[in-house]
Amino acid sequence: MYLTPIFLSIALCIHFCLILFHVMPKNPISNEISPVVNAYVNPFFTQNWHLFSPNLLVRNDIVYMQVKYKGSSTPMIQTNYKNYLSPMNRMARIPMTEATMINGMNEDDRNFIMKLDTGHISKEQTLIQKDIEKRTEEQRYRMRTLLYRFASATAEKYFAGKQIESLRVRIVHEKPIPFSKRFEKDFKKERTHQDFEWETVKPVIPW
Repeated sequence: MYLTPIFLSIALCIHFCLILFHVMPKNPISNEISPVVNAYVNPFFTQNWHLFSPNLLVRNDIVYMQVKYKGSSTPMIQTNYKNYLSPMNRMARIPMTEATMINGMNEDDRNFIMKLDTGHISKEQTLIQKDIEKRTEEQRYRMRTLLYRFASATAEKYFAGKQIESLRVRIVHEKPIPFSKRFEKDFKKERTHQDFEWETVKPVIPW
């Protein structure tokens, strides 16, 4: 008879504690339990503002790939950069997710780093900063590994029968046309790119 109110009270306390850790400023405790907090909050309590305030397109990311393979008459053939990954990307947004996240932090971590006063940084802030940098580096390595695995599978598909030696990836960042410039036919989009080093092709399960 009394178990239900007790159970509900405990569940309510746990709920508000997790929500509190989610919305409060970064600290070592919230940083340590963030995987648990995010797993609880994101599926059920994340607001979607697409109806009233849609997320504006900030940047287009395009993944290009360059391949080196051995030819019959030429010792080594080096292809030009080409967008081999787009056809598959239309079905599975895998490479775009990796390309977007390869250099990124989540919004909370980015805001924390931007607000840091490097001249007057506390011991607690230093610990949080080191943890953010560690997690960012781990994510960069993981996303880069996944991107090259996807590129290896794509290379094996488009260069079947070729003896591929190595490949490298280029991520092109292109800013969209501003709304105020949409009628200007000669408007040039701002483009930047990021080149990664050559890597040997690793056999993966074909798609």
